[in-house]
Amino acid sequence: MKKRLIALALCLLLVTLVFVSCGESDYDAAKEYIEKNQLTPEKPYLTLNMYIPTNLATHEAIDPAVVAAMQAEFNAIIEPKYRTRIQFCLIDETEYESVVAQQYAVSATQADSGVKEEKTYLLNDKFPQLSASQCDIFVMTGKEMFDSYVAQNALCDLTSSLTTSYSRILNDETGRDKAICSLIYDHANVDGVYYGVPANFKIGFYSYYAIEREFYNKYYAPSGEGVTTKQVLNVLRSADSEGFSSHVLEYTGDYRARFTIPYDGVNTDDYIILVDDSEAKKPTVTYDELFNGMFCISRTCESSSRALEVIAELYTNKELHSILQYGVKNVTYTTTTDASGNVVSVTPIAEGPAYSISPAYTGNILTLYPSTDPSLGIDPENAYYIWLQNSEAAYK
Repeated sequence: MKKRLIALALCLLLVTLVFVSCGESDYDAAKEYIEKNQLTPEKPYLTLNMYIPTNLATHEAIDPAVVAAMQAEFNAIIEPKYRTRIQFCLIDETEYESVVAQQYAVSATQADSGVKEEKTYLLNDKFPQLSASQCDIFVMTGKEMFDSYVAQNALCDLTSSLTTSYSRILNDETGRDKAICSLIYDHANVDGVYYGVPANFKIGFYSYYAIEREFYNKYYAPSGEGVTTKQVLNVLRSADSEGFSSHVLEYTGDYRARFTIPYDGVNTDDYIILVDDSEAKKPTVTYDELFNGMFCISRTCESSSRALEVIAELYTNKELHSILQYGVKNVTYTTTTDASGNVVSVTPIAEGPAYSISPAYTGNILTLYPSTDPSLGIDPENAYYIWLQNSEAAYK
């Protein structure tokens, strides 16, 4: 603090000398320079809470010690970077909405009373403890929950930040392992107002036709650029209407399904796989789906900008996101690395303590380390295909 005062005094002295020697216009210019360049106060230490639904039928199976260890690893990244600490509230998904509603009601009552709660600190800890009425960041479980909070005017308007300073971080199409799909990003708002950061998820599915190669070649199905799947099928159906159904398999799947057939005993090499390329068969996302997993900030949060810093970091930092998703390294999961030491995949420890959160509720699925158990995260090497699929998807 003394250094800042000395620096400011020296600057003011310089301004005085400039004023005496050069006139009032130079004085105004020097004063403006000081106002723009003088040191700003350091960020105060801040503690925020984050509510997330768990993915276990029996919530009590989650060991609180594991949650505490996960939280410590998460904050080891966040605290030095933002002077912000996150305290997690992992709630049984069957009780989640009611717990968040109760906490927000307490927080709103306190905020609207006009009485400011005094912060308390533990000995030798720079971060304040959470207050009993605090409600900062929470995840939406769907459009119905989202609508109820918008109706209460309970959420911070994040439009300015999400369309300016954070737009490239969260919606950078050149960074497919980080960016939220533009289709999701562009539509997850209410009349142009963003009340939260939408989750990034795999959109919809494709319809496929697997045609026996011998059957395909026999009837000289048209080939070449510009030929549609519908035209191919029409030729084959006209040539052999009775045998068509026995030689053509129909199925649905993600982008990768165009490279293999999901039926036991079927050799993919014996078939030609065509995606239904009609406009109506594109992977699609509905408006209601856009709000499932959205991270929102309560209007009662002490600093929405500080909360948004943490959310943006969670969405773009693979290590941070994977800590929240998978728990504690060598306790709930292990990692496999390549020759350069980069994490290739995570493997849940079968005999380890229970820890499970749906990937739908941790933000951006493309920034997760792949998991050998896809139900807990993302398939190995699947992020690229999800990005491709989302880039072809449509809004309805």
